[in-house]
Amino acid sequence: MVRDIEYAIRYYELQQHQHSQQQLKQYTTELGKVNESMSLLLESTGEGIYGVDINGLCTFANRAALKMFGFSLDDLLGQKMHTLTHHTHKDGTPYPSHECPVYQAFHTNTPRHIENEVFWRSDGTSFPVKYSAYPIVNDKQEITGSVTIFRDVTETQRIKNKMNFLARHDSLTGLLNRYSFEQKMTEALESAQNENSVHVACYLDLDQFKLVNDTCGHLTGDEMLKLIAHLLTDNIRKHDTLERATELGQKLCLAVKDFRFLWDDKIFSIDVSIGISAITQDSKSVQQILSDIDSACYIAKEKGRNRVHVIEPDDTETAQRHGEMRWVSEIRSALEDDRLILYKQVIMPSVPSAADQQHFEILILMQDKDGSIIMPGAFLPAAERYNLMLEIDFWVIKNSFKAIASHSITGSEQVCICSINLSGQSIGETSLYDFIINQQKHYRINPQHICFEITESAAITHLEQAIDFIHKLNSKGFLFALDDFDTCMSSFAYFKNLPVNYLKIDGSFIKDILEDPIDRAMVKSINAIGHIMGLQTIAEYVENDAIKNELIAMQIDYLQGYGITRPESL
Repeated sequence: MVRDIEYAIRYYELQQHQHSQQQLKQYTTELGKVNESMSLLLESTGEGIYGVDINGLCTFANRAALKMFGFSLDDLLGQKMHTLTHHTHKDGTPYPSHECPVYQAFHTNTPRHIENEVFWRSDGTSFPVKYSAYPIVNDKQEITGSVTIFRDVTETQRIKNKMNFLARHDSLTGLLNRYSFEQKMTEALESAQNENSVHVACYLDLDQFKLVNDTCGHLTGDEMLKLIAHLLTDNIRKHDTLERATELGQKLCLAVKDFRFLWDDKIFSIDVSIGISAITQDSKSVQQILSDIDSACYIAKEKGRNRVHVIEPDDTETAQRHGEMRWVSEIRSALEDDRLILYKQVIMPSVPSAADQQHFEILILMQDKDGSIIMPGAFLPAAERYNLMLEIDFWVIKNSFKAIASHSITGSEQVCICSINLSGQSIGETSLYDFIINQQKHYRINPQHICFEITESAAITHLEQAIDFIHKLNSKGFLFALDDFDTCMSSFAYFKNLPVNYLKIDGSFIKDILEDPIDRAMVKSINAIGHIMGLQTIAEYVENDAIKNELIAMQIDYLQGYGITRPESL
């Protein structure tokens, strides 16, 4: 390929320098017939191609190169290409010509490939490029110059930057996402412990925000969140100090209180409650700091909202709040007394057939000491906050396998697929894999009857561990589903690396699918991507027949929700 380009360039050099027809004929006779298709390719390709002689003077440039540079052919021929198009690095520092890969290609007789550099246009602007420079050798094996092939990667770089941004930021507000925020918290804690520095963590909760969602819908609420995010960002300086923590919190309270949101002739005002805690050498962990500011924010709400509560040493109110958070001891007690209860909910094929296996998702509830049932939303957040999810996951896995082995899930020996949720905390624990394998052997469970569900956020937060964990259990025959999947670019980027069998579409898209055309389009796109990748799709939150029929028309593979069947106890 490169040799053909060399021939074509040398042919074009003769043409562009207006050699006599006799010289051109003699030259082409010596080279052999120039590949006309290659000559056409030089002028029709979208990649820029130019040649220089051993003095760095331009001998050839195709149309794509001229278009990208903004020069005419007469502007370039016989001129120093480095001076015109390649005189600085990407960061603006001078780029000596003897260091330029275009020159090194013929000085060292070695091709050069550059991924991240810039070329300059005639108007003084630059553009990012990926390029390769190859030495040109004549029939006498003499180096006569080099040929450079380059591509403008502006759009590629833009997409890459956007994906990197979305991987670390909330796609709605542009603020750091939970993963990036916890990284910042970890860095602050390490700085406090190693350098005796002091940082401040704030937890903000918008009061009356639910009213906006309930009155005008989630799209309106999203728009309000974006505006509030900008408002808060404008009121925070990069180097605000601990001494300004309370003052800053009060300033944010006033800014939010003064904010007015107009939508469809309705005016909304909201308040914000703020919890603040210092990050010092005495801080124990990120989880503890998050728990402290959560408690402080709750106290601010209890005191009347639209105020700040700062955790101080020996803060009795915070201690009392922690005392009220009884879930740690309650969860441990439930585990010891076997007061956790397994429920099952059917996952139904959208187009049933006689060959279908029964498919259930296992759900967990808690029985209080007085016999009342506690829903998972009440105790699982506390379990996650205080690192109890591994114990709960162990309990669920063991008892689910036991139920399958005893046929109590199906009531018969009929084969089924049982979906079991795993938390992000558990995925990061090496002991989970060994526990699953031991329980599978003990109860003699066919791995193909077990599907582990992992939320998208948990998979992204523990990406390397999740990939390794899924691969190891896949090799044993276990199935996997990616839960709560949405359509941001970062989701697709990470999703391609996760070897899962099912894709569960985020229920927030399903519940409004009949009224919201955007949600409907998102569900269609997720379903299409899943099918292209050979996965089966599952729609959650199927609450009625109208939603069910819409999803069947979309060819979603499985349906789950109260519109299909309600959960029932094992």
